[in-house]
Amino acid sequence: MFNDFYCKKIKDLLNLYGIMQNVHTFTRCNNMSSTLVDYVLSNFSIKTEVHDIPKITDHSIILINIREDKPKSTKTIKVFRNLCELNINNINLELINCNFLLNSCNIDVFYNDFANKFRNIIDSVAPVKEYELNSDSVPWYDYEIKCKAKERDLAYQAYNKNNNPTNWENYKVKRNIVVNLLKTKKRAILFSKD
Repeated sequence: MFNDFYCKKIKDLLNLYGIMQNVHTFTRCNNMSSTLVDYVLSNFSIKTEVHDIPKITDHSIILINIREDKPKSTKTIKVFRNLCELNINNINLELINCNFLLNSCNIDVFYNDFANKFRNIIDSVAPVKEYELNSDSVPWYDYEIKCKAKERDLAYQAYNKNNNPTNWENYKVKRNIVVNLLKTKKRAILFSKD
């Protein structure tokens, strides 16, 4: 049976793509015999376990673990100030109420006074904040995709404002560009790991 023409073609095809059987223990046991009749085929190693309990039929249950042990993600720390319009207005008010050394003849003294007071005002109104960014959550989602997604969102907003069919067509084009870009970048990263 294993030397059959079609069986050899299937075996050659599996060998060509590096596909292997990952179950190595018997999966069907009865009083007369034990056989391996269930297959888990893949082109990378998969951890499989054969469990005889619970016994629903004469076939055993196969537990498949395809998750790889990934290293813990490295976190990137981003530093920023919240300079929203409200904070900018508060900074301007603080600067107006601040007393500077305007009658000083020395420019260095004036600059140091201004820089220190300005820094203190900014630190009090909009302090420096840190947050952790998980760097490898989706590595294919880069700056280019973010820009294209922003263009897509703006096109959708333009359509929502006036329901113009040309705006809808523009949105669909930009949406398809983003989807195709996501697919190609994801595919490139996933296949580069092999």
